[in-house]
Amino acid sequence: MIREDKLDDRNGFKGYSSMGNYEELMAAAARLQGGEAGGLFEVRQLPKKALLLREGEIADTLYLIRKGCLRLFFYDSKGRDITFQFFFEGESVASFDSMHQGSPSLFSLESLEPSEVVAIRKKGFLWTS
Repeated sequence: MIREDKLDDRNGFKGYSSMGNYEELMAAAARLQGGEAGGLFEVRQLPKKALLLREGEIADTLYLIRKGCLRLFFYDSKGRDITFQFFFEGESVASFDSMHQGSPSLFSLESLEPSEVVAIRKKGFLWTS
């Protein structure tokens, strides 16, 4: 059973989301690839089961999925691994609440197969609050 507190918007469920404007994000990443990025983003080749974010860590990266599949998961009170959501090519994922607020992530993020992602570091974002 999925813990209800994991699903509540106030507790970070909205922090992970697929963004509908993938093409614009990829175009921006491509423009930065010529060295203007200053280390704010990189293309990463991931093996199967690569852990990108561990539950409890503070997120600092947005991932644009070029190839492969990632899963969002957490461990329930009995220590069972609960897959909560899948992300596929053309989608993006991040723990936005964790990145913005500097709070621990409620979820872990892992590749399910060999994947390629564009990783954009938090330093690349302008936060307004």
